[in-house]
Amino acid sequence: MRRIQALCLLIFFVFFACSQSNSTNSYDKMAESPSYTEESATESEWQQNGTKEKGIEQTVGTDGLEIPERKIIRTADYKIQVEDVEKSTALIEDMVKSNGGFISKMNLTSNSYTINNQFIIRVQNNKFNELVKAISSQALFTNYKTINSLDVSEEFVDIEARLKTKREVRDRYVDILKNKAKTVAEVLNAEEMIRKLQEEIEAKEGRLRFLQNKVSLSTVNLDIYQKVSYTPQPDVYEDSFLADLKDGFMNGWSIVTGLLLVLVNLWPLVILLVLFVVFRKKLFARFKFRGK
Repeated sequence: MRRIQALCLLIFFVFFACSQSNSTNSYDKMAESPSYTEESATESEWQQNGTKEKGIEQTVGTDGLEIPERKIIRTADYKIQVEDVEKSTALIEDMVKSNGGFISKMNLTSNSYTINNQFIIRVQNNKFNELVKAISSQALFTNYKTINSLDVSEEFVDIEARLKTKREVRDRYVDILKNKAKTVAEVLNAEEMIRKLQEEIEAKEGRLRFLQNKVSLSTVNLDIYQKVSYTPQPDVYEDSFLADLKDGFMNGWSIVTGLLLVLVNLWPLVILLVLFVVFRKKLFARFKFRGK
């Protein structure tokens, strides 16, 4: 009987050891397969769910973190000498138009030595380099060319975060005004807070629109000039004596006609004055006779 019990225990231990070995091999194979790793599954779910929820295409780095789009304001200050300002102006206008930009300001001036034309050009950011390169083809000599890039990505993120917070606070005050304010003081306080928050929100939104405009459209401050042979500026014109005499006569005639118009407008008073002068002797004589 004891032998049978010992034999059963031996069979049980052998079976248990074999089952443990198979289970360990199975787990090892799953761990080695990359399709079953917890890290890869989590990363795939994060990318898919995040893109679906936001409805936008995300840029994901090698570490799995989203890389935000950079917000860059680009400005160029460019001064060149050209052969003919008029021809170059027409060509530059065509260049700007073909690159989808526009000229917001143009100022043509000249002096005894040069003819200048100054432009303020706005063009899409992705056409900025192409336009500057096209303009350089008109240069006989480059006085200066300065290109500045200002990264405002941090300000964008800061403004958007502040806007989100202020909108949430404003919405809470709106809810208080609609559902919880009972007294007149509570209503007035809620309305005042909503007004202040709305003003702050509109100011931030205005700043955001301004930055977006600067980012989407780059600015080129262009100054072109043409050298010309020295030409003295004309002297100031001075009137001759005969011209002054003519002007004096015309001024006197204007005064006469003006007085005549005044008399015509006052004709009733003129008639009364004439009658008084004509009949004053008779009137004085009559008054003296009555006095005697």
